[in-house]
Amino acid sequence: MKVEFADSFWESLEKLNRRDRWYNRLWRTVRYNVPNFLKNVWYFRAELYNFEPWDYTFNLNLFQKSLESTADYLENYGIEENESRMKKVAKIRRAIELLKRNKEVSWIEQAELELGEMKNNGDPREDTPEEFAHNRKIIKRSQELQEKEWKELWRIIKGTRYKIYEEWDGSDIRGWWD
Repeated sequence: MKVEFADSFWESLEKLNRRDRWYNRLWRTVRYNVPNFLKNVWYFRAELYNFEPWDYTFNLNLFQKSLESTADYLENYGIEENESRMKKVAKIRRAIELLKRNKEVSWIEQAELELGEMKNNGDPREDTPEEFAHNRKIIKRSQELQEKEWKELWRIIKGTRYKIYEEWDGSDIRGWWD
């Protein structure tokens, strides 16, 4: 049995091979990658303008903005069925809320609402032992409040273990795609 290929088969292989030629790569770069780059620069313009490399909060600002885009896309254009998709969106929105709170909330003020105002005389060395102990309680409570929300944020990003689908809560950043 003799097997032969028609000329059109070899021509189609040649067309497939042309896809990686320099002029096609250039076309894809100009047509798709550059506009996408410009769109992203525009979308992240405030975060990029304010970015500084010396503090983690600037990185969290970029992360928060990208999560907002992901949540909006999944909510409005996601093709996954609603039950699991909306679980993801809810967890992403909660992560965004925690990132915002990390920037905006004064944890000392939150602790003062619970324990009373700090007793400040201007110089901590002049505080009485009672004032010092009270201030220390407020500072410790503020650290506990911040740590609680920080751990919740990373628990959402890391994800929780589950054995059956009904236990899945939408967390784990590796599954936030559509």
